[in-house]
Amino acid sequence: MVTTMLDEVIFQSSLRELAVRDSDLARVVETYGAPPLWVREPGFPSLVYIILEQQVSLASARAAFQRLRVTANPLTPRRFLTLSDRQLKEIGFSRQKTLYIRLLAESLVKKYLDLNDLHDLSDDAARKYSAFGIATGIRLGYIALAVGWLVGMAIKKGSNGIGGRRYQIAAVALTYAAVSLSAIPVGIYYLLKEKNPVQISHAPSSSSAPNATEPGSASPQDDSPASGQRSTPSLTSATGALLFAGLASPFLELAEGVSGLIGLVIIFVGIRIAWKMTGAPRLDILGPFQGNAPPSPAPNI
Repeated sequence: MVTTMLDEVIFQSSLRELAVRDSDLARVVETYGAPPLWVREPGFPSLVYIILEQQVSLASARAAFQRLRVTANPLTPRRFLTLSDRQLKEIGFSRQKTLYIRLLAESLVKKYLDLNDLHDLSDDAARKYSAFGIATGIRLGYIALAVGWLVGMAIKKGSNGIGGRRYQIAAVALTYAAVSLSAIPVGIYYLLKEKNPVQISHAPSSSSAPNATEPGSASPQDDSPASGQRSTPSLTSATGALLFAGLASPFLELAEGVSGLIGLVIIFVGIRIAWKMTGAPRLDILGPFQGNAPPSPAPNI
């Protein structure tokens, strides 16, 4: 298969062809001139830059990317994965973009995706290859549609097709809980991943100077009983916080703008599917009919 790389000659030729087909585009090109061909060095940094440019101004994306280059220098997938959510938020990353780029970085580090292989693929093949490499880590709101259908089918079968309002309420609750609480494993994963670098960074100092303590800090002997006493309450509060965060996660996505709103709408469509499938069947009552009708009188001759 022959792969054609986009260069300035092909770009200008394609622009002229599009202008011939579309009068509005031709008027824009005539008024403002041809847009520039933004050529970027292939690799992870350029992909990060492109993701940052989505749904924000170019100036804002450029400023965030420059701050990222200062914080993570050199900007590699492994270096990016060491940054915490707080650091990325201060740089200018939204929660959704943080998730996207982390999934991309992890796919590159674990060799699920190789950017060098994309050069020889067609556009359609490259999209499928990239999706196969990272799709397993993306939690899409479209799963709510399948969850709504599965919950509706299960309740309908369990109720022998009776349905009704109580079954509809149960279907809605189960569908919403199944979709929203799926954010908890993702949250636990990133929480543990953020804590590990901190523990590793403190290890050398404790081993090199075991008897030294910071001013105002407690010794390790003093920490152990207290930590043991706090273990049960902290576990309970952490579980409650995770449940609350999971149930609230669809609405927290509204902070991401249009994408969060679309995800919430998709979830409600899935809930609507479960609601309709578990409704009570319509009963058509015909009659009344007379069981023992008197015989018709004989006709008079």
